[in-house]
Amino acid sequence: MEKKKGKLFVVSGPSGVGKTTVVSAAIKRLNDDHNVARIITYTSRSPRNGEVSGKDYQFISAEDFKEKIKQDFFLESTEYAGHLYGSPKPSENEMALGKSFVAVLDIEGAKRVSNALHKDVVLVWIAPPDMTVLKNRLIKRSADTVVQIEKRLARAKEELDEAHKSRLFNYVLVNDIFEQAVEELKMLIEKLLKA
Repeated sequence: MEKKKGKLFVVSGPSGVGKTTVVSAAIKRLNDDHNVARIITYTSRSPRNGEVSGKDYQFISAEDFKEKIKQDFFLESTEYAGHLYGSPKPSENEMALGKSFVAVLDIEGAKRVSNALHKDVVLVWIAPPDMTVLKNRLIKRSADTVVQIEKRLARAKEELDEAHKSRLFNYVLVNDIFEQAVEELKMLIEKLLKA
């Protein structure tokens, strides 16, 4: 029997919604025969407390990042809060052999990937239950100043409106109860891989 080609999933949501944590936990719960990996984003920013290079992000210099752009290494890249972020292209060979990939992107990255790949990508939006919960998560993360948190919240409101109006995303999950959000994403990926 011929092996099914792998899928590319793009999971997006506002800053602080927990998209990377939900994705990592969902992939961990998928057993090995699903052959799903998270694409590790490259960034020019410094690691936050507890972040590990190669696990959370690939931390590289801005010069190295710009060189990779010239080499057409990225599926998409962007500048956010003065730092560069980019998702490497998934391996076509691995996808042909049935491996699937999940990229965690902001809404602009999701749009760029959707425009480039059209129907070859599954777009999932993770929303917070409300803005108060999102604000508390950003504060708890302790990675930003009060001014940066306010900027992230203003941007999150714009992104939530845009995600709703654009109908860009195939699926919407709410990260209210973490375990439930992880299980919903896991089940969605399993269902789509069987399709």
